Amino acid sequence: MDLSRFKYDETSPSCLTRDGLPVGWLSKNGYWVIKLNKKTKTTVHRVIWQLLNGPVQDGLVVDHIDRNKLNNRISNLRLATYSQNGTNRSKRKNTASGMIGVYIDNRGKFIPYLVINGKRKSLGAYKSKYDAALRRDMAAWRVYGEYGNYNYPDFVKAYLGK
Repeated sequence: MDLSRFKYDETSPSCLTRDGLPVGWLSKNGYWVIKLNKKTKTTVHRVIWQLLNGPVQDGLVVDHIDRNKLNNRISNLRLATYSQNGTNRSKRKNTASGMIGVYIDNRGKFIPYLVINGKRKSLGAYKSKYDAALRRDMAAWRVYGEYGNYNYPDFVKAYLGK
């Protein structure tokens, strides 16, 4: 893929220019996208990564650290496996508990859980959604590390070593 006409530029809305002009449009799924030629479209964050760091290895994707698909600054991009990228998703909008990785069972208890290798692992039952969310965050840090999404990110950073 010839990227010689592209340049990383944080003053451009997409953070990418071609021949000095801003490039890209927003796709239906919210990412900046460009056409490399008549047949090939790709995401801008992937092009930026390749411009500054070289090709992306097979089995890896370029992840937005802050989960903001529009933030293509190089400081917000990192390589991740598909699994790591999946753990860095935003909270689901339809969660009844209002917490990441916590559901309410039929007894009204809050059940924290993690998904490991495609299987849900429950982490106990709690009366408080806040206690359940904290338990989930502590377990998630051990499994997902810096790639995880947390209910209490400040706690994770301060006490769990992020």
